[in-house]
Amino acid sequence: MQECMKYISFLNIPNGIEIDVISITDTKNIAAGYNAAMKESDAKYKVYLHQNTFILYKNFIQDVLDLFKKNPEYGLLGVLGRNSLLKDANYQDHWNIGMSDYCNSLSSTHLYLKNSDEIEPVHVIDGMIMITQYDVLWQEETFKGFDFYNVSQSIEFQKLGYKVGVPHQKTTWCIYDYQSKNIEKYDDARKIFCQKYKNYGYQYIEHKENKEQKTWNYKVKELMPTLEETILSGQIEKAKNLIDKIILPCNYNTKICILQMLCKIILQEKVLKKNNSFIDITNSLQEIIEQLLLYKFLLRRLEYDKSIEDLYNVIKWIAQYEDESLTIIKIIAEYTNINLPKVIWKLSWFLENYFEKTLNIHIEHKDFSIPNEAFIIKALPLCKLLQTNISKLSNTIYNQDEDFSLLTLESIYSTIEEITSEIYIVGWCEKFYKTYLDVITYKKNLEIFLVNCQNWLKQVMNYLQQTKKQPLISVVLSVYNGEAFVKDTLMSIIKQSYKNLQIIIVDDCSTDNSREIIDEIAEQDKRINKIYLKENSNVCIAVNTGCQKATGKYLAFIGHDDIWKSDKLEKQYHFMEMNPEYGVCFTLCDIIDDKKQICNEKCQTLYQTFQQKNRSQKDWIHILFFLQNVFCAPSAFVRKECITWEPIFQNNLLQLQDYALWLDISINFPFYILQEKLTLYRQFLKKDFNLSTLNEDTGNRTYHETKFIQKRFLQNISNENFLKYFQRYFTYESAYTLEELNCEKAFLLKKANNFYCLDIFIELLETEYTRNILKNIYHFQLNDFYKLNAIAFPYNYSESLLRNNLALANQYLQQYKKIIEEQKQQIEELKQRK
Repeated sequence: MQECMKYISFLNIPNGIEIDVISITDTKNIAAGYNAAMKESDAKYKVYLHQNTFILYKNFIQDVLDLFKKNPEYGLLGVLGRNSLLKDANYQDHWNIGMSDYCNSLSSTHLYLKNSDEIEPVHVIDGMIMITQYDVLWQEETFKGFDFYNVSQSIEFQKLGYKVGVPHQKTTWCIYDYQSKNIEKYDDARKIFCQKYKNYGYQYIEHKENKEQKTWNYKVKELMPTLEETILSGQIEKAKNLIDKIILPCNYNTKICILQMLCKIILQEKVLKKNNSFIDITNSLQEIIEQLLLYKFLLRRLEYDKSIEDLYNVIKWIAQYEDESLTIIKIIAEYTNINLPKVIWKLSWFLENYFEKTLNIHIEHKDFSIPNEAFIIKALPLCKLLQTNISKLSNTIYNQDEDFSLLTLESIYSTIEEITSEIYIVGWCEKFYKTYLDVITYKKNLEIFLVNCQNWLKQVMNYLQQTKKQPLISVVLSVYNGEAFVKDTLMSIIKQSYKNLQIIIVDDCSTDNSREIIDEIAEQDKRINKIYLKENSNVCIAVNTGCQKATGKYLAFIGHDDIWKSDKLEKQYHFMEMNPEYGVCFTLCDIIDDKKQICNEKCQTLYQTFQQKNRSQKDWIHILFFLQNVFCAPSAFVRKECITWEPIFQNNLLQLQDYALWLDISINFPFYILQEKLTLYRQFLKKDFNLSTLNEDTGNRTYHETKFIQKRFLQNISNENFLKYFQRYFTYESAYTLEELNCEKAFLLKKANNFYCLDIFIELLETEYTRNILKNIYHFQLNDFYKLNAIAFPYNYSESLLRNNLALANQYLQQYKKIIEEQKQQIEELKQRK
């Protein structure tokens, strides 16, 4: 209730208008409470709302007054309603008019239904907020609980000749924090309602869903004491398993949802090896829930740009936690907020500016979606408005006027947010948003913000103007003895929703029926170009041969046993057109076996390697250089102009040809991974059937190729980029000259356990000038080199194979452990039933 009243205090009060807040805290039912408040107040206009309804729209009062004065025939307004009668009166969750933000304690969502007119006439409205300009008695003698007072009041107004309606909302007026519903009392009230208003066509019908919900209500009621005791005794895993089994059918139960959130937080702290630093488990459950609500209220205020002055202590609590513990905030935000990135970025900005605290929480943006025609029609005038406002503020800088218009600034921000709310554009990122907060709060960094806006707008406009075009995409398919799979692969290419394709098939001298299958399909599709090699080479030569014939703006590679989902290329094309700074766009993937069955669990290591979140360009370079290739090659979609060398793949590589390519591109262009599984990557489960299966040959070859690729990468990288991306790993942080940077490359290879460092050290020690640099700056002399050269840089195949087998064994153990835990749980449940 306090939070609800705080939001009321944020509203703009028109001149000449007074408002009075009447709190109903002790009443037998809602209708009786509303009647008492109605009689106590002499106000013409009244707003009846729940304690868990928060009014977001600052000009709510003025808009309501204008609507009522213009439309005296309307007596009752709401934000959600239904324009047709439901015979069984089961209106809950069956609204078809209006708009509201909605939180059911499990997640938050934006509910947008049809509502184009200034006021849409409806039959009934939702009771979260009810706005009147005439007084009509509430049916307190009939509805003696907390249900159907709103539906009956809608009809009572219409009986007196007034209309009931839902106004058009340009922005959301309210957010509703949905709380537990007592389905038994709800159904009792529905029965009474249907009887009272049967002349209107209502008839009570018992619903299967409601009966099931009643059953679950009884189960939850019986389970709750055990659940609370389990949590307070520290048996969090057990409590979480219990909750997970009932959370979906009971997501209307506020307390169950909060307890699930609590379990996630405590388990996360165990992973971080923090002893309940965020949640004090010694408190009572009610105290813990109240603490969580404070965090929830803070995060919601940040999302809706409301003052957090009275919640400053909550920010202070957060600032006191260790950096790792702050990841808990993300769990709470996932339950509370719709715009998760904005909330985390804003909280991060507050912590940085007021407490010099860094909030390192990775936020994955919403899924990329293809803009439709309606979006493009809507976006073009918004972009023109954006350009006008950017020009206005740019003139402020030009005229050195510090009193720039905050309204114009807010308009720029809201316009960009409106566009990005419908489609994710990478340019609208954390740094961009924080710059906006700098400007709006401290009037600093305006010029940087406007440059960012201009670049972002140019990017969007460039895309919108290109939407009617479909540039050529070259698909290169390499085949060798793929008769069992090539048809499926080729059909997945042909059936792509993006049609302007150049399909280049290079058969590497197959000895089976692959060519006959290719010939048959090529007869049906003239986009196919066949290249049949006369002698078997390897995959690099085959792909390079295909790439020489490629004339498309973009390149996509696929092997003869992999498969694409039908919208893969279309989604990647749209992403790359909207984000021209990116060099390669990948997708997530599922692993499939030789029978085309998804086998992610059986190939857990490989699957997890490909399940990557997006990172900065610098982070990708470090992962590729120091760790491994984490990109799925058949998921790649490459901007061809990013590759300025030939051949594209190094012919001397067999295991890691794509790894070398990604490293080469990454130094000049960022990568992006669409967070959708649009690629099916084949992994044969039979031993030694895959080229990448770990055996002595592939293990040794992979080791040698990795070291060669690292060395070649450092040879080719410019000094500017070497400083830019690797300075944090320097042995001598101030290294700058050509000779010093060559020393750093040697030490970097040494850190990477790469024997090619010896070659560079030999050259450096041969020259007196660089020998002195090594001696004086790095304290590395000839004797140190002799010792280094005496050490083997071993790659032990047996150890690698052992590690691989141990990893597989661990996967199986974890699976068996899970099965045993489930069986134990089932036994416990059977015992309790008996």
